[in-house]
Amino acid sequence: MARDLTAGVNTETAAPDKRAAAFVHFAFDSGNVYLWSGVGSIVTTGSLGTLPNATWTGVGTLGSIGAVEETAELRATGCVFTLSGADTSVISLALSEHVQGRPVTWWLAFFDDNWAMLDAPIQVFKGRMDTMEIAEDGPTCIVRLTAENRLIDFERPANPRFYTAEDQKRLYPGDKGLDYVQSLQEKTIYWGRHVLKPAKPVQPVTGSPPGEGAGRGPQGGGSGGPSIGGGGGVGAGRGAGQSRSGVAG
Repeated sequence: MARDLTAGVNTETAAPDKRAAAFVHFAFDSGNVYLWSGVGSIVTTGSLGTLPNATWTGVGTLGSIGAVEETAELRATGCVFTLSGADTSVISLALSEHVQGRPVTWWLAFFDDNWAMLDAPIQVFKGRMDTMEIAEDGPTCIVRLTAENRLIDFERPANPRFYTAEDQKRLYPGDKGLDYVQSLQEKTIYWGRHVLKPAKPVQPVTGSPPGEGAGRGPQGGGSGGPSIGGGGGVGAGRGAGQSRSGVAG
């Protein structure tokens, strides 16, 4: 990864005798731990880029940092921090502290001939703590902390999200936005058009129409009332004709 270096840092890196030191910040739950690779304590103040203003405890040759690999492809690479000859407070921290997922950052700072820091330190690594283990090496004790790059998140499976009422209430108690999702399963929804309901079946007509029955009845009986046309002429006329015909015969 390309980094912008100031003129003072470029001059110092080109010098035969380089004055550089590592600063590491461990953000534990119980508090922050600030270590640097020099001897004694150093206080940082002012504007130093991403380096926080704090009192840093020197570990000298007791601390070491593993190589940080940088690749051309997008890949997560980790880093190992080792502290040998650790005192009881560090060992107690390693035994009781839950370190997984806690932030860790380390910077590389350059100094001039008077050991004054040149500009802002360069952030070399930023990630999350993974494991912390204790190894005994004779009379001394070694604490080794492994950190992961933040890009490791791309290799982890995503947290599944279920669009159900139960899952929604787990995230947002009292939310009823997904209460009716279950009832919508395999439900037919007509969107944007009117759906005609099926027509009712037509009942068959039984018997004779009212007007036709009244007109035909008088044809056989010789007398009749109102028939087709509403005037009564058809029924009455036929009845009268049939009567005269019978008398004449």
